[in-house]
Amino acid sequence: MSGLYVKAQTDSRNRTIETVIQDGLAQLPSQQPKEFRQVMAEMSATGSDGLRMLIGMLVPADKGNDATVQYAIDGITSLVSEEQYSSFKPSVLVVRILPIELFC
Repeated sequence: MSGLYVKAQTDSRNRTIETVIQDGLAQLPSQQPKEFRQVMAEMSATGSDGLRMLIGMLVPADKGNDATVQYAIDGITSLVSEEQYSSFKPSVLVVRILPIELFC
């Protein structure tokens, strides 16, 4: 066994990127705009790794329902266009313009 140990990236509440994304999806769709913005901000803070994870959850229409995932991706993209969340924009935009084949 290697002596190398890599700790998973976590947020201020010690949640991994996967946990932040799963928690966010579980809260969607939100009926309250304030809650929606909070969820989108948390998911946006996961950067390109979180967005790649969401993109990896997309499925063809005949294979399942990914409406919540699409809603989250669109919400993140919309949120980072706002000035106060612009620090998240570079990692989100990079992932949004990559060819989908990179995720398959």
